Amino acid sequence: MMGLLTSARIVAVAVSVPTFGVLFLNDGFRADNLFLVPDLVLCALLLVGAVLPTRTAQPVLTFGFGFAAGVITTAVFSYVARGALDEGLPTVVVACACVVMATLLARRSRLPAWRGAAS
Repeated sequence: MMGLLTSARIVAVAVSVPTFGVLFLNDGFRADNLFLVPDLVLCALLLVGAVLPTRTAQPVLTFGFGFAAGVITTAVFSYVARGALDEGLPTVVVACACVVMATLLARRSRLPAWRGAAS
């Protein structure tokens, strides 16, 4: 059975590579593209996290998926605001995948500072 970190690495590549590709397909490398820098940052975080050693991959992927969830959820609501949610359904799926991965990875973390902070 595939472990969580392996799954996270696969999902990271599955999110970041198409996101980067969409920038080319939609002429996204323009100064007026509000998503250009956040998309490039999320692609870099997820790709770097996917290839890091196990010890450092988990925190980078946890942060990367959380960041990606925020960026992609913003994109989802841009479809909602235009009344074009049907066009944005693939983006909804990607946003959900990022939220799920960030949540699962964060729950797996057993950082002592986190446990002490609640008390």
